[in-house]
Amino acid sequence: MRIINLVNISTVLLLINLLQTKSRLVGKENGFMLTVSIYRAQLFDKVSGTVVPWNGDYGNRETSAFKKLAAESCDTFLGYVKSVIPTGSVDGQCTSHIFQPPASGGDVRISLTLSFIYVDVTQPDTVALKT
Repeated sequence: MRIINLVNISTVLLLINLLQTKSRLVGKENGFMLTVSIYRAQLFDKVSGTVVPWNGDYGNRETSAFKKLAAESCDTFLGYVKSVIPTGSVDGQCTSHIFQPPASGGDVRISLTLSFIYVDVTQPDTVALKT
């Protein structure tokens, strides 16, 4: 099983867009949703230490290769984001996986959205995450 790892997160062109939506839950306390969007992150194979090569199947959501890479990358990004966001989230969910073919070279780029829902907590402080 291939394990995906982000190498040196501080140097990867990883744009994190934090959007916070305050919502009223019907008949319940206030809840918040934190959305983290990741754009054009480069994927590396943790075992071999090489970039994940592009495969035409990554462009088709119905293929097993797409589903496997989506699940592995989701687990990796969820683990990383959960380690830096405020506690109290019900859980995280990955949506909108987009694997992009390389402009030049043979590496895979990924864009996806992670959503975290906070229920019965005060508004999470996300100022530190934006810096």
